[in-house]
Amino acid sequence: MKRSFVTTAIFSAAIFFVATTPPTTAIADNGNAPTTMSFFSGGAGAHADWFVTADQPPGDLDRQAIRLITTNGFPTYEQGYAGILFHHVEGIPAETFPDSEFWNKAPAGPTLGSPRLVVAFQNAAGQFTGYGALRQNARLTNNWEQVSDVSMYPNSAWDVMGGPCVTCTTCNGPSFKTASPGKRY
Repeated sequence: MKRSFVTTAIFSAAIFFVATTPPTTAIADNGNAPTTMSFFSGGAGAHADWFVTADQPPGDLDRQAIRLITTNGFPTYEQGYAGILFHHVEGIPAETFPDSEFWNKAPAGPTLGSPRLVVAFQNAAGQFTGYGALRQNARLTNNWEQVSDVSMYPNSAWDVMGGPCVTCTTCNGPSFKTASPGKRY
């Protein structure tokens, strides 16, 4: 009898607590989530990750880098890809898109288009309409090299697929911006 009275008292107190606690609103971002980044890869040992290293491009002292490992291995030449995806980034009008650059360290020689910075285009309704890819044509040294749409043209250039220009290869930064008026990146 005592056990049943204690159980009933605890159960009654729990119901009272739930009934008298005011409802709370869940914290939400109201569609304004902060920018986040994720890594992706596809097969054959390829991967992307944060990498701590003292080997940095000129002027970069934070010892952090993003490592992209892609594969194209002998003897089967099985290919693997890796990349980074930024989420919750507001579109930027093409005309005001900033000059773009990244640093690359890989063996000297042709790059075969890897790595590249890919920017998706969308219309005012948010629908995908094409993309642009900033890439380096050839690696000139085995050291860090800047890939820039302004200062390294034509060895670094945009390839544009879609949008009003339909296809544009080896575009410099200003041409890239004017090739897609009214588009958002």
